[in-house]
Amino acid sequence: MLRKAVSPGDHHDAARPARTLDLRARAWLERELERFDPEVPIEAAHTPPASWYTAPEFLALERERLFARSWQPVARLDELPAVGAFVAGNLLG
Repeated sequence: MLRKAVSPGDHHDAARPARTLDLRARAWLERELERFDPEVPIEAAHTPPASWYTAPEFLALERERLFARSWQPVARLDELPAVGAFVAGNLLG
Protein backbone atom coordinates (compact mmCIF):
# COMPACT_ATOMS: atom_id res chain seq x y z
CA MET A 1 0.00 0.00 0.00
CA LEU A 2 1.35 3.44 -0.87
CA ARG A 3 1.59 5.65 2.18
CA LYS A 4 0.15 9.13 2.14
CA ALA A 5 2.91 11.73 2.36
CA VAL A 6 1.46 15.08 1.37
CA SER A 7 0.73 18.33 3.11
CA PRO A 8 -2.49 18.52 5.15
CA GLY A 9 -3.97 21.02 2.71
CA ASP A 10 -3.51 18.75 -0.29
CA HIS A 11 -6.83 17.48 -1.62
CA HIS A 12 -5.39 14.97 -4.10
CA ASP A 13 -5.61 11.24 -3.45
CA ALA A 14 -2.02 10.46 -2.49
CA ALA A 15 -2.81 6.85 -1.64
CA ARG A 16 -2.64 5.95 -5.34
CA PRO A 17 0.47 5.80 -7.52
CA ALA A 18 1.02 8.40 -10.22
CA ARG A 19 -1.78 8.39 -12.79
CA THR A 20 0.74 8.40 -15.61
CA LEU A 21 1.94 4.89 -14.77
CA ASP A 22 0.46 1.84 -16.46
CA LEU A 23 -0.96 -1.03 -14.38
CA ARG A 24 2.23 -3.12 -14.49
CA ALA A 25 4.35 -0.18 -13.36
CA ARG A 26 1.86 0.59 -10.57
CA ALA A 27 2.01 -3.00 -9.31
CA TRP A 28 5.83 -2.94 -9.37
CA LEU A 29 5.88 0.41 -7.60
CA GLU A 30 3.53 -0.89 -4.89
CA ARG A 31 5.84 -3.88 -4.28
CA GLU A 32 8.90 -1.64 -4.10
CA LEU A 33 7.28 0.73 -1.62
CA GLU A 34 6.23 -2.17 0.59
CA ARG A 35 9.93 -3.07 0.99
CA PHE A 36 10.40 0.03 3.16
CA ASP A 37 8.87 0.30 6.65
CA PRO A 38 8.58 3.92 7.82
CA GLU A 39 7.70 2.72 11.33
CA VAL A 40 11.20 1.37 12.01
CA PRO A 41 13.09 3.73 14.37
CA ILE A 42 15.77 5.72 12.57
CA GLU A 43 18.51 4.02 14.61
CA ALA A 44 17.49 0.62 13.20
CA ALA A 45 16.37 1.72 9.74
CA HIS A 46 18.03 0.91 6.44
CA THR A 47 18.15 3.23 3.46
CA PRO A 48 15.42 2.79 0.85
CA PRO A 49 16.11 0.25 -1.92
CA ALA A 50 18.41 1.42 -4.74
CA SER A 51 15.47 1.35 -7.16
CA TRP A 52 14.04 4.38 -5.36
CA TYR A 53 16.98 6.39 -6.69
CA THR A 54 17.26 4.95 -10.19
CA ALA A 55 13.84 3.78 -11.47
CA PRO A 56 11.96 6.13 -13.81
CA GLU A 57 8.71 5.15 -12.06
CA PHE A 58 9.98 6.67 -8.83
CA LEU A 59 11.02 9.85 -10.63
CA ALA A 60 7.50 10.13 -12.07
CA LEU A 61 5.98 9.56 -8.64
CA GLU A 62 8.27 12.14 -7.01
CA ARG A 63 7.48 14.70 -9.68
CA GLU A 64 3.75 14.21 -9.17
CA ARG A 65 3.63 13.81 -5.39
CA LEU A 66 6.44 16.03 -4.14
CA PHE A 67 7.61 18.59 -6.62
CA ALA A 68 4.42 19.44 -8.52
CA ARG A 69 2.34 20.01 -5.39
CA SER A 70 4.36 22.65 -3.60
CA TRP A 71 6.82 25.46 -4.06
CA GLN A 72 10.46 24.41 -4.08
CA PRO A 73 13.18 26.70 -2.69
CA VAL A 74 15.66 27.73 -5.36
CA ALA A 75 17.64 30.54 -3.73
CA ARG A 76 18.70 31.94 -0.37
CA LEU A 77 17.66 35.40 0.74
CA ASP A 78 21.23 36.65 0.39
CA GLU A 79 21.09 35.72 -3.31
CA LEU A 80 18.16 38.11 -3.81
CA PRO A 81 19.66 41.49 -2.95
CA ALA A 82 16.73 43.75 -3.88
CA VAL A 83 13.00 43.82 -4.41
CA GLY A 84 12.33 42.36 -7.84
CA ALA A 85 15.55 40.31 -7.92
CA PHE A 86 15.08 36.73 -9.10
CA VAL A 87 16.87 33.54 -10.02
CA ALA A 88 15.89 31.08 -12.71
CA GLY A 89 16.50 27.39 -12.80
CA ASN A 90 15.29 23.99 -13.89
CA LEU A 91 14.15 21.39 -11.39
CA LEU A 92 13.99 17.79 -12.67
CA GLY A 93 14.24 18.66 -16.33
